[in-house]
Amino acid sequence: MKLFTFRRKYCIAIFYFSLYTSFVYAQLERQELEPTPHQADSLQQVLRNTNNDTQKMVIYKHLFFYAYNKKPDSIHYYNEQRLKLAKKLNQKIWEGEAYQGDVFTNLGTDTPKALKALNEAKRLAENEENEKGMYIEPESPFLTAHERRIALLAIIELQYALVHRGSSNYDKANENLFKAIHYIESINCKSHLPVYYVNLGFNYLDLHKSDSALLMFEKEVEYSKISGFKVFQGTTYSAMANIYKSRKDFVLAKKYLLESIKADQEIGRTVSVNGSYHGLSALFEEMHQPDSSLLYLRKCVAITRKLYGNKPSYYNYTYLKMSDAFLAKNQTDSAYKYLKLSTVLTDSFHNVEIDNLKKYQNFFIEEQKKFKDAEKKNIQLQNYGLLGGLGLFGFIGIILYRNNRRKQKANAILEEQKIKVESTLTELKSTQKLLIEKEKIATDAAARLQELDNVKTQLYTNITHEFRTPLTVILGVAEQMSVETRHALSLQMITRNGQNLLTLVNQMLDLSKLESGALALHYEQGDVVTFVKYLTESFHSL
Repeated sequence: MKLFTFRRKYCIAIFYFSLYTSFVYAQLERQELEPTPHQADSLQQVLRNTNNDTQKMVIYKHLFFYAYNKKPDSIHYYNEQRLKLAKKLNQKIWEGEAYQGDVFTNLGTDTPKALKALNEAKRLAENEENEKGMYIEPESPFLTAHERRIALLAIIELQYALVHRGSSNYDKANENLFKAIHYIESINCKSHLPVYYVNLGFNYLDLHKSDSALLMFEKEVEYSKISGFKVFQGTTYSAMANIYKSRKDFVLAKKYLLESIKADQEIGRTVSVNGSYHGLSALFEEMHQPDSSLLYLRKCVAITRKLYGNKPSYYNYTYLKMSDAFLAKNQTDSAYKYLKLSTVLTDSFHNVEIDNLKKYQNFFIEEQKKFKDAEKKNIQLQNYGLLGGLGLFGFIGIILYRNNRRKQKANAILEEQKIKVESTLTELKSTQKLLIEKEKIATDAAARLQELDNVKTQLYTNITHEFRTPLTVILGVAEQMSVETRHALSLQMITRNGQNLLTLVNQMLDLSKLESGALALHYEQGDVVTFVKYLTESFHSL
């Protein structure tokens, strides 16, 4: 009985986990179809040949979507590259989307890391300033950066809802979901509403409110038809099949599981197809049809091998169910073989789950401690802020008082300097006036001196003219007498001295010419001995 109870709970856990991963992928996909294998190859080729970081960032995003179903092992790498480029290009919303991608890649293996990434994504998405300069790729369903940011906020609220749902806090999970619906309605993006209604349906399903769950699932189908966006139809049909299975309505349960497989195959969601195969296997097991159950379990093994290779951790539940199916067919050897394989893998799985639970608990303990420390710091900061504010006002008052005193002193000094400047200016004006008067007096004196000098020169000229006339007469008479008388020598002396006197008179006349600049210089060659003799003879009578 214990083994049956454990297996049933484990079956339900795996079934919901497969649906959970579908939701996470759907929220990441955000109405953008994942590339086909051919398109993915083309993107890889472009990635190798381009140096454009923006183009690389967009390509890594599309390859991230592609890797979900086709190459799960590459998800971490593609998301890390997208995050690095978003940081390098300062594309904050893209960075938030990459952190939100980290939530998907780590939530099942490292819950604390996933929650930290989710908190960082929310911080970036809540800042309206991060819309500025955001790159919008041409094929994006969002026309503006604002729409892209609001849609990211809605998806973050969805992921918080999934986290709270994982801890059975359905009230908080529903609060997150209704907040997300409000975000989506604010940008009129009806194609995103299905994911939130399908999650509300699962919340009601966990609360054993199957009627409310069916109502939410019907709303999901309604909005999918309105928008034409049918990404969640496979998930919805699987959930509806589970409800009808619980009501023992196996016909409808089988119908909706087949519809789910068809819907997921149309959009290439192999992981979700795998979950529906498990659902059909469980349905046929309950209907006591082990052959049909084994048929779909083998399909699950094929898909798991295609997606994850030979990693044993992905096969434990399938091996457990195959053991049950072989046991129902009384094939005990095969039943024991697969039960042994499943037990080994289950123990490993539980060890991982225990480690994750410890990490999860430690994370929340640390967060609570940080919150309490932050509250204490906030109270201290408030007190410090109040004291700082009072101190600041006091400091400002002191500064204003000192500035006022300095201003008064400066005004007094300026007034004193003004008086001194005015006094100095008055003295300068008086001095200038006195200098002008002195300059005028000096000019008048110079004019009078010039006038006196001119009078003196004129006087000398007149005197020399008066001397010259009688000397000319004396010399003429002396010359005549020297020819007629016997005192020729004496008369010659008189004549010579008269000539000297006449020369002096002529020199005085030349003085006026010299002052006026009209005197010309005449060079004359002579005998110096005769000239000296001539000069000395003038003094013989003395």
